[in-house]
Amino acid sequence: MPCPPKAFAVDRASTDAWLSHTNSPIRGHGPLSDPDPAPAPSAPPTVVDEVSLIASREELAATTERVAVATARLEKFLVTEQRTITVDVVREEVRLVYGRPPDTTVERVRAPSTTDHPVAGSTSDTVVLFAEGIEVTRRWVPIETVRLAVTTVTGTETVTGTVRAELIDTSVAPIGNPDGEPGAGRQS
Repeated sequence: MPCPPKAFAVDRASTDAWLSHTNSPIRGHGPLSDPDPAPAPSAPPTVVDEVSLIASREELAATTERVAVATARLEKFLVTEQRTITVDVVREEVRLVYGRPPDTTVERVRAPSTTDHPVAGSTSDTVVLFAEGIEVTRRWVPIETVRLAVTTVTGTETVTGTVRAELIDTSVAPIGNPDGEPGAGRQS
């Protein structure tokens, strides 16, 4: 019946002392505290067989292609709007101006005659007054030139895609029978 591990707890100093005075069949024939001496440095191991693999991965590449995205054309059409302009016009008005008669002798001043006018003591003259009238005309005048020009603009866009990569892993499996015992492989 196995004992718990604490039952085997032994004082290392006394065990080393016992092993050093006896011819113990324990490896190294020395105390337990001395590990096996490190092997002497030797030449690098000789490569008997070598297998190599090349790991590959996909890279994301993008190219551009010129495609039609829209059409543009110039179109001219008429719109009607109201315009108001101010024009200076001239017109004649009548004004009575009173003044002294010219300095002449009495003989030369004609007295009003009743035979000239039907009403005694009255005279009248007719005056024609003029004013500028406004004529409205319309005419086509060039106001601006519109051109349709195509320019090239360079910008950046971000493209995201999924890529795959191969990873190389190593694993060592013993050669043997199906039960996995080493050394029980094929015999020749």
